Amino acid sequence: MDRTAVLLTSFFKQTTEIRFHLDCQLIGNATALNYRVVVVDASPDTAVRHAFSRIGAIVFPQMTKGIGPSRRELFRHAGEESTYSPDVPLPDIFIWMEEKVDLIRWIPTIIAPILSGEADIVIPSRSEISWQSYPTFQAESEQKANACYADVTGRCFDVMFGPVAFRRAMLPYFAACNPAERFGVFDTYIQHIAPLEAITHGARVMSVPVDFFYPSVQKVEEETVLLGAMREKRQWQLEECMNAYRVVARELKLKS
Repeated sequence: MDRTAVLLTSFFKQTTEIRFHLDCQLIGNATALNYRVVVVDASPDTAVRHAFSRIGAIVFPQMTKGIGPSRRELFRHAGEESTYSPDVPLPDIFIWMEEKVDLIRWIPTIIAPILSGEADIVIPSRSEISWQSYPTFQAESEQKANACYADVTGRCFDVMFGPVAFRRAMLPYFAACNPAERFGVFDTYIQHIAPLEAITHGARVMSVPVDFFYPSVQKVEEETVLLGAMREKRQWQLEECMNAYRVVARELKLKS
């Protein structure tokens, strides 16, 4: 079995949601390639967890409310030997992602710098071809947030892409990351903040470009029936992330 684990959290009101089916496909593709998949799920319908388990994921019900808490739960479970079969060693590398089915084929590229000893954490970046597959309003807002991140931290990473891979020794930074307690910002996208805290302790963070394609069925839904809701989400996400980057960069003195 591959020593890499794919990690994701989920919440679906019903199993007819497109994102639920994308997660099912992601889990199926990952387990078919012998990656272990660990999920923390907050869906009210237990059918979601049962479906993920049948496909091959290791699934835990979410015990605490909120985005940040759910991800800390996930990272803690991922690092516990009891999560896996007794005869299966802990993973050497973890990669966080959600609904990004096409990213499974890029895992070898993303983790290569970790396997070679060049990096402790890898934040993949979207190529121009990848950006073109996204809803226009999402691409624009995420590029603005990335520009803010680069400006205040002095580091050019596509953090808004979402996925991040890291070796096992980095897991405590993710499992303990609490932006609200430490920096007074929203406790949501902790996978953006944990690498910054790790950097202050000497962690090597790299980027690798990938030609990832945004799911076309998800793009169509977000540009039509969900257009208003998604535009609103991207706006508060942009404001929340930019504020967090500014505060964290200042507190950690990332840019002199």
